[in-house]
Amino acid sequence: MNNLLFLLFAQLSYYQDIDTLDVGADVFDEIIITATRTPHSIHAVPASISVIDRRTIESIPAVFADEALKGLSGVYVKRGKIADTSPSVSLRGFSGDARTLVLLDGIPLNDGYNQNVDWSGVSFDAVSRIEVVKGSFSALYGGNAMGGVINILTEIPKEEAFSLNTSYGTYNTFNISAGYSNRFLKNKNLALFLSANQKSSDGYPANLYQASPATAASADAVSVAGWTKTTSNTGATQYLLGHLGDNWLTQNQLFGKISYGMNPNSTLEFSASYSSYAYGYRNPRTFLANENGRPVTTGQIIIDNEGEEVRININSNNFTGAPGAGFTNTYKLHYKTKIHNVTLTSYVSYLRGLSEYKTLDAGATVEGGPGRINSSNPLRQTYFANAQADIPVGNHLLSLGFDYKMYNAGVEEWRLSNWRDDASKTDLLFSMNGKQAIYAPFAQAEINIIDGLKTYIGARYDYWVNFEGEGIEASDETIYDNTSKGQLSPKLGIVYIPEMQTDNFKIRSVRASAGQSFRTPTLYQLYRTWYWGTTTYLCNPELDPETSFSWETGITLSLFNDWTKISFDYYQSFVNDLIYNSEISNTDGRRALQQMNAATGEIKGFEFEIKQNILSFLNVNFNMTRQNTEITSNSADVGIVGKRFTNVPNLLYNIGINLYRGPFNFMLSYHYTDKVHSTAANTDVVQGVHGSFDEQKLLDGKFSYILNEKINLSLSVNNILDREYFLSNKAPGRRYTLGVSAKF
Repeated sequence: MNNLLFLLFAQLSYYQDIDTLDVGADVFDEIIITATRTPHSIHAVPASISVIDRRTIESIPAVFADEALKGLSGVYVKRGKIADTSPSVSLRGFSGDARTLVLLDGIPLNDGYNQNVDWSGVSFDAVSRIEVVKGSFSALYGGNAMGGVINILTEIPKEEAFSLNTSYGTYNTFNISAGYSNRFLKNKNLALFLSANQKSSDGYPANLYQASPATAASADAVSVAGWTKTTSNTGATQYLLGHLGDNWLTQNQLFGKISYGMNPNSTLEFSASYSSYAYGYRNPRTFLANENGRPVTTGQIIIDNEGEEVRININSNNFTGAPGAGFTNTYKLHYKTKIHNVTLTSYVSYLRGLSEYKTLDAGATVEGGPGRINSSNPLRQTYFANAQADIPVGNHLLSLGFDYKMYNAGVEEWRLSNWRDDASKTDLLFSMNGKQAIYAPFAQAEINIIDGLKTYIGARYDYWVNFEGEGIEASDETIYDNTSKGQLSPKLGIVYIPEMQTDNFKIRSVRASAGQSFRTPTLYQLYRTWYWGTTTYLCNPELDPETSFSWETGITLSLFNDWTKISFDYYQSFVNDLIYNSEISNTDGRRALQQMNAATGEIKGFEFEIKQNILSFLNVNFNMTRQNTEITSNSADVGIVGKRFTNVPNLLYNIGINLYRGPFNFMLSYHYTDKVHSTAANTDVVQGVHGSFDEQKLLDGKFSYILNEKINLSLSVNNILDREYFLSNKAPGRRYTLGVSAKF
């Protein structure tokens, strides 16, 4: 026992110097690029910025890249289940990926079809840093940057290393990854980084089957037991009848980067990635049984609801989940050089991806039967090129640049005679194709007015052409005219760093900015017409962009030799030309709705954050975001005026505790998100049912132990309190994950 205590004490002493928190290290002096497209200290730019470094990534219980953003102020992450293939991240009250620009090493990841982001295409193990800048940034980056920009930066090798990480957890969730990095040649100016990752999970029954009463009686109805009375998310009576099965997921990722320092001023870099996923359902279940105890999955059923006879029509396909799959490739070539103090930067990139899913029609069962397959055809493609020159002018800096981007996207849906056989296609139900090319010059001047006072003046003009739009619905083919639009996005920012500072009180920055931002209509909105029941949903090739004017002001300060760090930001946005479906006809019970620039809205809120070092190895942090969103007008639906934006919370706050003590690392975090609405009229007021987006009160934790210089052990627990909640689907309960990582 004494020997064991001696060894433990010796190990604690060995690691104490390298693993305690460095209180003197000023994180506010970090160099960031995303806020201005030029390197600056984090407090020398007029923006609210959050940075997640590799050490933080390794200390949090996150599996996917989007989950790493969950604890940041002003950020809402929507991931409803483990096998969620369409999670989204929102900034500053702007709903969804389409109004937040996401970059991978400076390359846009938002696609052209619906401007969403394939978060499964981000290799989390290759991420070294994430920069999140909040506010209006279309003056630098163009479309989508309405709520801000998320820039995911990948590993840059510093030395030869081989890493192997593996973990196993609840729902038979398995994760294994390997990485290799090294520097070559005499001057070590050739760097290589490679990583591979595989994730898999058996999942759990996330998709429940609820149904409403039938309006007509059938003579063949069967009395059943096993149901549970519940409601829809709007409060209408429904009955829980079963689930679609355990929602499994597999994911594979490859990433590689090679960088060559041609000379002290020039670097050439190439990177490539591949990611694929597949999901499906196993062991679907009906809760219903007839009087003989046999399961019931089809026909009309009779429920005895406290003496009231309720009839419901069901079909076997309602109890069966259909699979899906997809992949994403990215390729990037980056060149940077310096000529006579002028820094030149250029990017060329190509992204392509496939998204495919199936739906089951009436009569389908687990074994097979009729269905449909929806796939992106042609493959969704994004071409991107950028050139930028940073020119010193005295003690000022002028940045001039040009971006080119082209989206190519399409989708088609086929009827299948057997949903399990992709070759059983019969009829083409619909297809659409379209392209969008964007040309954008931009300029930004960084002007040092006096010591400590700097202003940023920038503007960008985006001109785009929508072309080769085509839609086929059954036997009807429509060729759409080419259209073009343009948008000017100016921005002004100012930041002040006072010179009068003491060790116990430092004003790091006082900042303010105002700017215009926008997003282009998606190819889906421009060219996709579809039908549902007696309603036709028409596309609109003449759509204008959604726009917003945003302003913000903030302050960052530190106290007591940087042991306390505080920031506060207030922001407001006025949003115009929001796109909604507008009714254009209603004849003989048939409605026609068309995408229109119909609504305006307003966002106002504040972010507050405090980080407090308690001891040299222990800190706590707290941040809160309070915001109000409101539709202020809507010619398409006056009934939603005064309602909140969809998929945006009003209140978020996070509390975290971090301890680094010798070989021990402990993190505990509490995340609160209030209820969000998924309907424009905000009628989905009920929580705790399938289809609702509930209030979240989640406690997560991770404990790590450095066994020796090469081996690290960890235990993660998500949703420690085992809260039950829904984000449309049933969210996962308490999850345990055991991990081992090795580095050689």
